[in-house]
Amino acid sequence: MTARAVRVALVLLLACLPAWAQEDDTPLEPGMLEECPDLKDAGPREKKQLVALFFELDPKVVDPKTRARVKSLFDLKLERDLAILERYLDAEGKISCLPGLQTVFRAHQDDGLLWLLERYASAEIARRGRLVEVLAAFEGREVWRLMVELLDDRKTVPNPQAAQIAPPGYVDLRVCDYALRALARRLRDVKAVDPPGDQTQRKVHATTPVEIRNVRAGKLAAFLATDEAFHTHLMTQPSLLDGPQAERARAVCEELGLSVR
Repeated sequence: MTARAVRVALVLLLACLPAWAQEDDTPLEPGMLEECPDLKDAGPREKKQLVALFFELDPKVVDPKTRARVKSLFDLKLERDLAILERYLDAEGKISCLPGLQTVFRAHQDDGLLWLLERYASAEIARRGRLVEVLAAFEGREVWRLMVELLDDRKTVPNPQAAQIAPPGYVDLRVCDYALRALARRLRDVKAVDPPGDQTQRKVHATTPVEIRNVRAGKLAAFLATDEAFHTHLMTQPSLLDGPQAERARAVCEELGLSVR
């Protein structure tokens, strides 16, 4: 094959590739590789995805423009896109792309929420803490109900990475601790609901004695079970059971033991 024929073949090959595979114009600023080492070997599409996930997406801004952009970057029906999200959902220790994960799934609305609930239902215990953190960004009746139910879940979420460098008094967080932290943040924005004992202002850490965590979770669970203002707020929240995927939502709610009323 002549040199000219090779050049022609390359041009034709590039013409057949999708646009995202040809472009690699996403700029990297100093420090990005340190925060996201996976950028080093990422191809053009994955590079755009990682930059958005780690440095650009904000769960406080999920408007139509953001939703359209997220859906162009992450298709929940494509294994290659899900593999990137699952990589960080399953990562041990802290991750700096938690806001990005929250934004991606919120941008997919009911599809994103259902995907997370189904994954939570089947996930091993070590993966559930991160899933609670991502779910905490959602509104919706089923999310509130799940968080309340989880206040009674004392199963430990092992974190070997954190345990290796932890200070004295460290005890791995449990599912109920993740739920308590999520509910505390969420309830601060619900003015009509006033939990006892300044519950929404107290943070729970892995160094908080387990006895104190149990007391706080128990008090909040008892309060939310009987508070009329919280029940009223709960019933005003949108429900997956009223949406186009009600059958799928009902199945996952039953698997999680959530009320379907």
